[in-house]
Amino acid sequence: MFIDGCFWHGCPEHYVPSKSNRSYWAPKIEANASRDAETTRALSDAGWTVLRYWSHMPAEEVAASVESHVLAHAHELTR
Repeated sequence: MFIDGCFWHGCPEHYVPSKSNRSYWAPKIEANASRDAETTRALSDAGWTVLRYWSHMPAEEVAASVESHVLAHAHELTR
């Protein structure tokens, strides 16, 4: 499970580009998002289930989603 920060990971809903030092921040944020996608792919390919949430999401919503996912896949966990 990952909780990605809206600024650091380029949230499509809340990301606001930096007004200063754009030549540094734009590639940095793009690289973070690219690394996130690669990490998700690598973990998925290795058989892991990857859950990603944005930091702006209410904790209760994230917890309910995780719980729902665990319950839906509980039979897989007991093998």
